[in-house]
Amino acid sequence: MDYNIGIIYLGVICIILIICKVFIKPIKVLIKILAKSIIGGIFLYIVNHIGIMQIGINLFTILSIGILGIPGVVMLVATRVCLNHVKMI
Repeated sequence: MDYNIGIIYLGVICIILIICKVFIKPIKVLIKILAKSIIGGIFLYIVNHIGIMQIGINLFTILSIGILGIPGVVMLVATRVCLNHVKMI
């Protein structure tokens, strides 16, 4: 009887460890995206207040920077430059 309880405890511990392994990686990815998004939002805020160019701070811009990182910033700047160029023509 004692061995059965020990095996059940061991099984429950294994299941808990497996569940933790499965959920840890997505949580790390979400935290990384959140951190990049915050840094990107601060960067856009600084760029807007320096006066280099006006890029709107909204969910799309923040998430594109959060997911893509530096290429996201380059994409937003290139899009803004292209839109300014089209307005001048």
